[in-house]
Amino acid sequence: MFGIFRVLPPTIAVPLFYAFTTIAVVLYFLFGTIFGVFLVSLFAYWAVDYFGFVTPLSFGELLLWLGAQPESYKVAFISAALTVVGFVIAFHTATVNWRNQLKAELKAHSAGEIEEFFAVVTRLISDASIYVQTLVDTVDKLQKGLPPQEAEFAVSWAVKESPKFIATRNQLSQAQIEGESRGQCT
Repeated sequence: MFGIFRVLPPTIAVPLFYAFTTIAVVLYFLFGTIFGVFLVSLFAYWAVDYFGFVTPLSFGELLLWLGAQPESYKVAFISAALTVVGFVIAFHTATVNWRNQLKAELKAHSAGEIEEFFAVVTRLISDASIYVQTLVDTVDKLQKGLPPQEAEFAVSWAVKESPKFIATRNQLSQAQIEGESRGQCT
């Protein structure tokens, strides 16, 4: 859907995007929120009277009409009204609780992923740092005149550990790429 904004020239795409976003926000407000639905209902009440389809009862006329009904109708109307109001309150409360629970779950999940990512990266950096520091120390000792047996051991250790270091470096590069791609998706 949004790919069309990439194809169009910016002089057309930007105003079109703003118009689309504005219409979406207004529609969401009017039909996705309690206050918006209330405003739509008030507009419909006014429009029915204005266009002359039917003359709706005012609040006072509605109360007079209800007062003129038999007792069984009054009880049925009041119990239906209480049921509807109770349902709206219960639905609203459940929706708010569900949203809050979902937000908490998403935050906990994100925090877990971030913690896991940084634990892996920290371990990899620590491993690489230990290897590099040991290598620097070894080169420093070699330059200062390390005995031949110790020099041979240090060089063989560095050669033996280099594939591990290269693997660690590749894992760090991969973690960086994955971290950047996750950052762009969120």
